[in-house]
Amino acid sequence: MVAPCVPLDASLLCTHRIDVNREKQGDFGLSYSTSLQTRHQQLEQSIMDEMKRPLPDGLRLQHLKKEKLRVKEAMTRL
Repeated sequence: MVAPCVPLDASLLCTHRIDVNREKQGDFGLSYSTSLQTRHQQLEQSIMDEMKRPLPDGLRLQHLKKEKLRVKEAMTRL
C-alpha cells in the first residue's frame, strides 16, 4: 500500500542556508533581524501544527526543526 501524497506548503520550505555577515548593520540589519524573528515564529507554528496532525510527517518535522535552528543561529550571529 502506498501512502497518499500530501502537498506541502511551499512557503514553509526553505532550500537555502541562511548566512549572515557581521558587516551587515544599520537599517538593513534591523529589518533582517526582524525578518529572521518572524521566520523563526512561523517555523515554530509550522512545527506545532505538524505535531498536532494525527500522523505527523517525521521528515517534514526534521526539515522544519533544522531550518528553525539555522534561523536561530543566524539571529545569534547578528
